[in-house]
Amino acid sequence: MTCTTSQPNNAYRDHVHQGISTNCGDRSSKDELKSKVMLQDLEPCASQSLSELISLVHNRLNPSKLTESTDNSSAGENDETNKRKEDSCSTSDDPVANLILTLHPLRIHSVFLAMANHFPRTLEALVLHALTPVGSEILTRKFEEMDQLISGDNQNQFYQIFYGVFDDQSAAMDVLLNGKELFARQAFENVLGQYLGNNPDGPKQQTK
Repeated sequence: MTCTTSQPNNAYRDHVHQGISTNCGDRSSKDELKSKVMLQDLEPCASQSLSELISLVHNRLNPSKLTESTDNSSAGENDETNKRKEDSCSTSDDPVANLILTLHPLRIHSVFLAMANHFPRTLEALVLHALTPVGSEILTRKFEEMDQLISGDNQNQFYQIFYGVFDDQSAAMDVLLNGKELFARQAFENVLGQYLGNNPDGPKQQTK
C-alpha cells in the first residue's frame, strides 16, 4: 500500500447517502439479495476470507491483547506511538487492512453481505473499532472499485444492507470518511517529514 492520497469517490458518497436516507429501500429486493449470500453457498476462497476477517476482528478487540498493548513504560509508549505514525500508511503491521487489500472487490461484496446477514455485530465492530486510517482508505477504495463492477440497483442494495447493521448509520459513514481524511493527513505529514529530513535548512536560494 503506497502512501498516496485520493479524494472520496462521488459515486461512493452518493450510494452511501442513498442507502442511509431511504427507508431501507425495497424490502423484497433486500431480502432477495441477502438470501443469495448464505454461508454454505460461499465459494471456498470467500468462506476462508470471511473466517479470517472475523478472527482478526475478534483478536483486535480481545481485552487481554488490549491490556498487553498498554502495559509499557512511558518511553516504550512514545516509541510505539512514533512507530505507528511512521507506519500509518503501511499494511505490514495491520492484518485487517492487509486482508482487505488482497480481496477482489466482488469477493468483498460477497463477504460483507454474508457478514451483514450472519455476523452483523462483527461487521459493526470491524468498521467502528478495528479499522485503522489505512484500513478505511483501502476499504473505501475497494467499494469504489466494486461500484464499477456491479449494477446500480445492486450497489444501492449493498449499501443499504451494509449500513443497515449499524444503530447509527451516519456515524458509521463518518468513521470511514474520517479515517480516509486522517490517512491523507498522515500521508502528507510523512512526505513533509521526509522532505524536511533531507533538507533540514529548507529550500536554499540560489546565489549569483
